[in-house]
Amino acid sequence: MGIKDHLLRLARRVVESVVNEILAEVTKITDLMENVVEGYLKEIVNGAWEGEDADAFVAEVRSIITSQGLPLRDSLRDMTSMIQTADEIIEQADNQVQQIASDLGEKFGQVF
Repeated sequence: MGIKDHLLRLARRVVESVVNEILAEVTKITDLMENVVEGYLKEIVNGAWEGEDADAFVAEVRSIITSQGLPLRDSLRDMTSMIQTADEIIEQADNQVQQIASDLGEKFGQVF
């Protein structure tokens, strides 16, 4: 195994580590956002503001979180998935190139 192989493996581990960190941060941010918003909404629901207007406000805030916050989270998760897919494609291409080079080496050896 040559230095190129070691460097490629190291690069793949770095990519994997970065993807895992991104996913962890996305989860932390999403949880924090939801916890903070739900904390404020509990104050409203528990009597700070009562009536239909309060219920409508709570529903609207939850709708905004769902329509704005969750797609952002999903986009970041999709991005990490695409990075992982690209990494897998690179590994497959590298394996195919190595196999082609090996096959050519064998054929060259048979000729000479």
